Amino acid sequence: MKVTLQQLFLAHPAFELLGMQFFALDKIIPARNLFEEINTHYAAIAQKQEQLLAFYGTKNDEGKWDVADDKKAFYENELNEFLSTEVELDWEPANVDDLGDIRMPMAAFELLEFLFVTEEVPVK
Repeated sequence: MKVTLQQLFLAHPAFELLGMQFFALDKIIPARNLFEEINTHYAAIAQKQEQLLAFYGTKNDEGKWDVADDKKAFYENELNEFLSTEVELDWEPANVDDLGDIRMPMAAFELLEFLFVTEEVPVK
C-alpha cells in the first residue's frame, strides 16, 4: 500500500492510541509489523525535522527550536516537500470490524487521518 509521509505524520496521534489497544491474538503480529514499519518512517520524519530546524532555527534558553518569521516559509516548504514523499507499507487495508472492540477517544477529524489503513466502511 502506498501512502505519503504526510499521511503518516497526520495519523501519528491515532497510531499512538491504536498501539495502546488490546488486539485479538491473530491481529497482534500484523499490527506489530505495521507499527514497526511506521515507526521507521516516523524516525525519518523526526530526523528531517531536526535537520531543518538546525538549519533554519536557533535553540532558545529552554532548548527548544525557534524559527524566525523570515525563515518559516522555507522550513515549512522543505518539510512539506519531504512529507509528500510516497512510501510503500507492507499492509493490506483491514476491515475495521476485524480489529475487534477498539476504543479510541479521539475527535472524528483526528480519526479520519488514520482511516487510510482500513477498508472502505459502508455506512450502516
